[in-house]
Amino acid sequence: MFQLTNQEFEILMSQFAISSWGGTRKLPFAFSELEATMLSSVLRSDVAIEASILVVRAFVAARNLLNNPLILEVKELQNDVNK
Repeated sequence: MFQLTNQEFEILMSQFAISSWGGTRKLPFAFSELEATMLSSVLRSDVAIEASILVVRAFVAARNLLNNPLILEVKELQNDVNK
């Protein structure tokens, strides 16, 4: 588990609708794919196991999305524009 940096948190906040009445006062913590897999290996209940499988599938889907040729091309174009 690791704590997000200010920059990572700002990016995360810009991608989701947040309430106007406030927000978090501390930077949130997150799990890497490896850490989520390690956590799933120690959980025993049926609900915990099912949730762990869904979390790992979400990481795999995110990785596949990030490696999508169209996404990579858009990132490349953004880099060219930002130069």
